[in-house]
Amino acid sequence: MDQIEHDLTRKEGEEWLRQVAQQLVPLCPWFADKPVSQITKADYKRLMEEIDNDGIRVHEKAFLLPEARKYKTKSFNKLAVGHDITAYTMAEAFRGKHVSRHSAEEISKALGVQLEQAFRIEGTETTLTRKTLREYALFARQVLQFASDQYGTVQPAFTLPARGTRPRFVDCLHEDEVKRLLNYLPNCSMLEQTIVQALLNTGMRRGELAGLTWEDINFKQCTVHVYKSLLVFDEFGYQLTTTKESNDRYIDVAPEFMTFMKRCYELWKCQRKMMGASWQNSIEKKRCKYPDSLRALAGNNFVICDDHGWPLNPDSYACIVKRIGDKAGIRHLHPHMFRHTFVSILMSNPDIGVATVAAEAGHAQPSTTLMIYTQQYKKRQESIRSQLSRELYGA
Repeated sequence: MDQIEHDLTRKEGEEWLRQVAQQLVPLCPWFADKPVSQITKADYKRLMEEIDNDGIRVHEKAFLLPEARKYKTKSFNKLAVGHDITAYTMAEAFRGKHVSRHSAEEISKALGVQLEQAFRIEGTETTLTRKTLREYALFARQVLQFASDQYGTVQPAFTLPARGTRPRFVDCLHEDEVKRLLNYLPNCSMLEQTIVQALLNTGMRRGELAGLTWEDINFKQCTVHVYKSLLVFDEFGYQLTTTKESNDRYIDVAPEFMTFMKRCYELWKCQRKMMGASWQNSIEKKRCKYPDSLRALAGNNFVICDDHGWPLNPDSYACIVKRIGDKAGIRHLHPHMFRHTFVSILMSNPDIGVATVAAEAGHAQPSTTLMIYTQQYKKRQESIRSQLSRELYGA
């Protein structure tokens, strides 16, 4: 199961890399080709430096040579079989329209000739805009965060478990640890309590919680609307972007959690009134590294914020959670552990379908939920055995 989980996460991460590879290869081919499990923060910084220094993108257009028409001996539909190209794209190329280099390579393979025998490649250079550079930074950070959240960076090689052994379970909190944590929380500040309670009750990722605003919380319906993330980049500072899977979901939460959040909201309104003109205006010295990006977020009513209404860096959540865990007697507590716990709690109820759990957690596919959260599968195995014993043998 560890191997399956690893293959799943690696496949998703490498798919992200392939989506941008065609644009990044002319600038930074080493990043596009690097396995996602080996991407580090140093790689991310190097990528941003190279993009910022070069800032040039090459657009390639391929035109079919007139003499290449003689190689077409079959219909476009037959030529397209077994190749990564459609018959329509082939027809467009033969009509004189330009196609991408990849399409030209596939057409050449289908015709049984070399690329240079069938196509003329023309390239034009354009300077990357600031907006495009920002999008590259968002993408690179998402890949880096994905690698860190799912299985860490620079992991040792995964191997298939030995015959007869059980798969290793994901690191979620046990029932006694949840009780210890909740019992200790009243000793923490309201900000710390809100971070832990929100992570535990919603299963949100750090960036999703950082980007959460009070308008996203429906107290009456007991739902939390998640559709954005807040990330921090070295070159661009605080940036609001989409969620990891670019999905839009509503998370159903316990009424007790909503009662807690109502109290937080009242305290938040009192704090905003007390700060007056300095609310989302004054910036602490330690956060002056990204003042412009913070000011661009003014007007957003962030749930997790400092005394002046500015959002906290989601990267700081790890230290906060670890400190609380150590004091509560829970070692190695990290933000993503709450997400595993949230999904495991839902999976433990047989009346809640896997598709529903996947929707609540924001997984792209229900298969992701099943592959990762295997400890609940063991419970279901026991239920299956008991059910068969009762029905077949009257046990």
